[in-house]
Amino acid sequence: MMEPVTNFDLAIVGGGPAGYVAAAEAGKAGLKVALIEQDKNLGGTCLNRGCIPSKVLLEARDFMRPAFYEESTLAWQMSRKEAIIAKLAEGINQLMLSRGITIFTGRAFLQKDGSLLCKNGDNTEQISADKIILAPGSKEAELPFAPFDHRYIVSSTDALSFGKAPHKLVIIGGGAIGLELGRVWQFFGSQVTILEMLPQIAGLDDKQIAVLFERALKKRGLDIYTGAKVLKIAVRRETTAMGEGYEAAFVQCELSGEVTEFLADKVLVAVGRRPNTTDMGLIEAGVQLDERGYIVVDENYATTKAGIYAIGDAIKGPMLAHKAETEARVLIAKLINKNAKVQVSNIPAVIYTEPELATVGLSEAKAKKLGLKTVCGKSYFAANGRAQSMMGLQNGQPLAADGLVKVVTKAETKEIIGVQIFGPHASELIAEATILVDKKMTAHEVKYTCHAHPTLAEALHDACENIV
Repeated sequence: MMEPVTNFDLAIVGGGPAGYVAAAEAGKAGLKVALIEQDKNLGGTCLNRGCIPSKVLLEARDFMRPAFYEESTLAWQMSRKEAIIAKLAEGINQLMLSRGITIFTGRAFLQKDGSLLCKNGDNTEQISADKIILAPGSKEAELPFAPFDHRYIVSSTDALSFGKAPHKLVIIGGGAIGLELGRVWQFFGSQVTILEMLPQIAGLDDKQIAVLFERALKKRGLDIYTGAKVLKIAVRRETTAMGEGYEAAFVQCELSGEVTEFLADKVLVAVGRRPNTTDMGLIEAGVQLDERGYIVVDENYATTKAGIYAIGDAIKGPMLAHKAETEARVLIAKLINKNAKVQVSNIPAVIYTEPELATVGLSEAKAKKLGLKTVCGKSYFAANGRAQSMMGLQNGQPLAADGLVKVVTKAETKEIIGVQIFGPHASELIAEATILVDKKMTAHEVKYTCHAHPTLAEALHDACENIV
């Protein structure tokens, strides 16, 4: 059944961080906006299957202390996770209502005439708009030789809803998703092995921080192997010494030139994500995709089809919710005022393990590759009073003092061009660092900016002081 054409100033495909923030900004400016989302909840992967649920489960460690142990069953944590998702999703819905946004539930298909079809079961609605923003997000990447079976070979979405902690969990990929979910299930009792193909985890090119970060995670119980090339994943039936049969997954990989096999109850494939741009009619309608499926855009997020724009995970760049949100705000500002001088520049990245890792701007290694002469300053949390006063989360060990802040500056001007923070609450500390890099402040200026004492933020101040 085809509904009559509905006309809007702006139609947005995708209700994740890019889409709903764009809708909110456009609605606030008085535009008539349609927002199309195929999930029952707005919020996209971030809210429903990514950032938020993983952080809820990561924070479960605060409930795993002995005083809270009786309450902290896995079922209770999963229920808590779903309640938080529902509450935040309702908040987004209320925001859309308050901004006058019309929400369509269904899958969007771009037509050659520039209109959209929203299909939901047997119902199809046609939507036309002066301008369209594509924000379809991304989905988990599979290994070509071992697709998800969602029982033994699982995705990050599956790993956020296990009914019980697997006894042995092997994770392929030592990036943010693999490390975070590794820590989640370690909290719940799993023996976790992480296999990373690259020489260093977390995509780090600063060798010192990579080594210290890996060492800290190993100290907390994660079994990590770098330079591990996965060759095969097989599910087969084994027999115990008692004659009992069981099925398990076996991961075969090459380590230091030798083939090694790891047994697992579940294998989490966390090798990245890919843009969710297939089966939407994009190419047929004149929207160009690159060889990896990303939507091709110019500096103003315009696609190759006039009047159509794209933001978020579907275009090149780090697949981060805050990057998508910022692009949404920038694009709407440009659509409303063509002379708006705003841009997305420095994007922080965070891994929410314990300890945390956060970076923004250039590392020392990247700066050198660009031919820049640098001076770096470091400050270790072991010398920070607030970090020393914080208790660790494993058997009362003072683990919060692990880590450091590293500030990278231009040699001549001492302008801050990058900051790496590994340690307690790095995800919060990186906010100040992002402003410093974005506003091209110098280490000298930070040295003479008063920081409260005792705070973890003093480590950033001290690293700058060590430069000048």
